[in-house]
Amino acid sequence: MITKDEFQLVVARDSNGDAHYLKLLNLRWSPAGVEYDIESLRSSANRLRSEPEFLSAIFRGAGNWRDTLVGCACLLLSGERKYFKDLIECFEHGSFVSPQVAVTLGLLHPKESKPAFAALLRNQDSCRSAKDVVSAQRVLERLGVLGELDVQLTDWPGREQDDATVANQVVIKHWSFWAPYVQ
Repeated sequence: MITKDEFQLVVARDSNGDAHYLKLLNLRWSPAGVEYDIESLRSSANRLRSEPEFLSAIFRGAGNWRDTLVGCACLLLSGERKYFKDLIECFEHGSFVSPQVAVTLGLLHPKESKPAFAALLRNQDSCRSAKDVVSAQRVLERLGVLGELDVQLTDWPGREQDDATVANQVVIKHWSFWAPYVQ
């Protein structure tokens, strides 16, 4: 099984040693270009295909947000669809990269994501932060369940308002970027 150190040295970095998560966070690519970075990530995705327990553990809390972000990109590039339960658990527990997890769920598991996100939004204990609520709502909007005006972007207290705005922008940007790559 792949170790945490191996993940950091081989999978989480490109051949130049640059961290994938830095590129993935804001979809800003290396000077070599997006296709170079995508191919490097695709190589990591292929390696992780043979490590389902490791990938599952990343989403179930063994990894940090950086690992989760790289794991999401690897799933999106590989089209691997056997991690729904792991991803929804990751989203339920909250993460710095909840918007990216929501996008991964929506693109890889649209049918299962619709009722799962709807249920989470009904349960205040499961979806409590502005970032989580807006991420789930925006993905449901992308899946045709909600209208654009149903996404709750205003009336959040304090810093939550900023989180709602950022989550909205991240979901829109990441959905647009990743959708063409999903098989």
